[in-house]
Amino acid sequence: MGVMQNKVSIIGNFLIVNIDKPIYVNDEISGVAINQKYFEDAIRRRKYLVVRTPTGEVTIMPKQYIKNNKTFNKVYLFPDKPMKMYQVKVPHKEHRPHEFYEVMG
Repeated sequence: MGVMQNKVSIIGNFLIVNIDKPIYVNDEISGVAINQKYFEDAIRRRKYLVVRTPTGEVTIMPKQYIKNNKTFNKVYLFPDKPMKMYQVKVPHKEHRPHEFYEVMG
């Protein structure tokens, strides 16, 4: 399994994380693992977190998501330093255009 490529951008009040390869995909949702640092960065910057996959997107209020969900540890490169991740379920739907985020921000 290759290293997951994340592309992060900030538009208006939104921190957008693009995930190219979800962990799993079914008829209705895609499952992805998002590093805890993106949630903390969104909270620090007072932004919403948008998680995008090729099949859909979801907007998250990061502070509330952290409060209601648990982390899990995932080892990618360094076995002695696992990353803290959150599982996010992304429903399949059309992406909003970037203009939407600029107007809302």
